Amino acid sequence: MTSPDTITGGRAGTAAGEPPRLRLAGVTKRYGDVVAADDLTLELAPGEFVSLLGESGSGKSTALKLVAGFETPDEGTVHIGGRNVTGLPPARRDLGMVFQQYALFPYQTVARNVEYGLRRRKWGRDARRRRVAELLDLVRMAPYARRYPAQLSGGQQQRVALARALAAEPGLLLMDEPLSALDRALRLDLQDEIRAVHRATGAGMVYVTHDRDEALSLSDRIVVLRHGRIDAAGTPASLFRRPRTAYVARLISDANILPCEREPGASPSGRIRVRLRDRVAEIPAEGEPPADADLAVAVPRTAIGLTPSADGGPGEGGSVELPARIEDRVYLGDTVRLLLRLDDTTTITAHLPEAAGSGSPTGERVTLHIALGACSAVTR
Repeated sequence: MTSPDTITGGRAGTAAGEPPRLRLAGVTKRYGDVVAADDLTLELAPGEFVSLLGESGSGKSTALKLVAGFETPDEGTVHIGGRNVTGLPPARRDLGMVFQQYALFPYQTVARNVEYGLRRRKWGRDARRRRVAELLDLVRMAPYARRYPAQLSGGQQQRVALARALAAEPGLLLMDEPLSALDRALRLDLQDEIRAVHRATGAGMVYVTHDRDEALSLSDRIVVLRHGRIDAAGTPASLFRRPRTAYVARLISDANILPCEREPGASPSGRIRVRLRDRVAEIPAEGEPPADADLAVAVPRTAIGLTPSADGGPGEGGSVELPARIEDRVYLGDTVRLLLRLDDTTTITAHLPEAAGSGSPTGERVTLHIALGACSAVTR
């Protein structure tokens, strides 16, 4: 089984024998007593889109700085395109960068901003013009080529920053929270743009974000960081459906975490037999956790249904039934978010279709129906 700290990736269609676009080998970075990056080992295949996802302070921005060359690791090496670049400055690493702050030159036009890196690399005038026109067309900014940054919206400025980062055809593109300063509508629009650019260019991309929706929608793989270490890595679907840890389950899907105890006895492959609030159930699991692991059940908010009684019971058809009381209700348009209290100390959240969630008033006793097939046994 692959260690979560040793993460390799693949992408269909890459050339056989082509070196990883990015490889971190045992990279560690300390700031005094704080270990900001702890033995990071991962590979990025050519053309792969990998998101570094984590909460504030998880080490994701430090990891990106180590890749970019803004920081030097205390231990380990950084390789880009098969070349050891650990001691090289950013300008010699064959990469482009996009930041949260657009960092455009305010007194240069859109076209001149995109052209900047090409001039530094001594591209000829005709080649520069062709490349700038191609990129502005790609990011839908060709009509604004003569405008200045102050005349653009935030989303338009970020499109220009993306075009500038791609101008010299880097083998690796780094993006550090590029959409976090934009409103929701612009973020969704720019996500579409980034996906289109990735398809069109085939560049390897490393994308830092704390927003799980961005990571899920953009990535070939997600690497989850926690306390400077790699907590998990996998495809968006695998991490969403079958997280291994409670941290990943909360981060990726806002899952409810219910404590449980492992029960003796054999279970089918891929499941673990547990006692969940006086009910014995077989819960799907990704891998086999250690025998002494502190287990919990990750219950997705969408895996909960309810009926207006409060008896509870073993459930039927792969479900567990638990008594609860409705504490609060939040209308979200086509869905309703319910806060449900199981006892004096435990609350869980359910997302129900608007029609199903609007029938029971706050304070009413109900029975929850938890679909076990959608749950995961996780370590805490």
